[in-house]
Parts: sequence; C-alpha cells; structure tokens
Amino acid sequence: MDEEKIETSPQNIDEKLIKGYVDTVFNIWRMGKDANLNYEETKKRLDDINRILNEHVSFILQVDREFTKVNRMHGRVLKRNGIVLRFSDSFDLEGYIRKVQFQQKTLEKTLIPLKNLSKKYDRTLRILKKNGFQIVEFDGKKFNDGMSIKVLGYDSRSDIEEDIIIETVKPTIFFNGKEYLKGEVIVSKKPDDE
Repeated sequence: MDEEKIETSPQNIDEKLIKGYVDTVFNIWRMGKDANLNYEETKKRLDDINRILNEHVSFILQVDREFTKVNRMHGRVLKRNGIVLRFSDSFDLEGYIRKVQFQQKTLEKTLIPLKNLSKKYDRTLRILKKNGFQIVEFDGKKFNDGMSIKVLGYDSRSDIEEDIIIETVKPTIFFNGKEYLKGEVIVSKKPDDE
C-alpha cells in the first residue's frame, strides 16, 4: 500500500505554524478593526446625544426664565387676547437638569469597555510587531498595479479621487519580512456619468 509521505522537516513544520499564526493575527486585526469602528461610531452617537441634551437643557432654562418674567409681571394668571393662561407651580428644574446630566454620564460610561478593548488591541499589535509580524493596511493610499494586493471591487464615489483605496478588507501580513497573507481592498473609481 502506497501511503503519501508527510513532510516533517523543521522548515515545513515552521511554515505551517507561521501560517496558523498569520490566520490568528488576521482574526485579531479584524476584531480590533470592528472594535475601533464600534468605538468611533458609538462616540459619535453619544456626542450627538449630548449635544441634543445640552440644547434641551438650554431651552428648558430659557423657557423657565420667560415664565419667571411673566409671573413677576402678571402674577399667576395672564390674560391676552381673550385667552387666559394659568401658570402652575414651577417644577424642580435643578433636579431635572441633574437627572439629564446623570443620564449623560451614564451614557458616557458605555464607552469605557470599548475604549479599553481598543487599547488592548493596540497593545496586541505592538507585541506582534515586536515579534516579527507586520500588518499593512491600505485605507486612503493611492492604488497602483504594482502593489501586492488583490482588488475585490471598485466603488464609484464622486467625493473621493480615482484610484484611492477606500477599504482594506484584509491587510497584507508579513512575518520576518516574508509575505504570508495578501491584502484585499476596495478601490475608488470615477462615476460612470462623468
């Protein structure tokens, strides 16, 4: 019976191990990229919410000042053009503002785990680099045919000049200067109607 002989030389085993490590490095890169995107996206949303809440508080304070003026000038009842407005007791404005500020701080705390994950990812990348791995991303770089990357597709966008790499789907990964994973990217092109 003719069995296929498996090469067990140290060189072959090392290559298999390195390829396994490269797959792990790619998965770390992908998870880190997702974590960074989630952090940036969540931070932007929280900044928008904080802006809206601050505008809300400002508006509530402005309305309270106006009602206070009316109360001083006309008492608790205001008659204008046949319409009678009765002002109820003012609510606890400071308490309401404290509640809004507490909610803002609570929302900001949701960023802490994402920020910590992002820091751990950056630390992991530094350790990998120190141990011979190099991860090359291409986002924002000018594409040329001589690059050792695979173009997965083109995206027609008028806001980006032609032949700019708009997304790194997979980075190129080197170990001790040797390429083990070829990068995959999306490249911009001119819209067809131009």
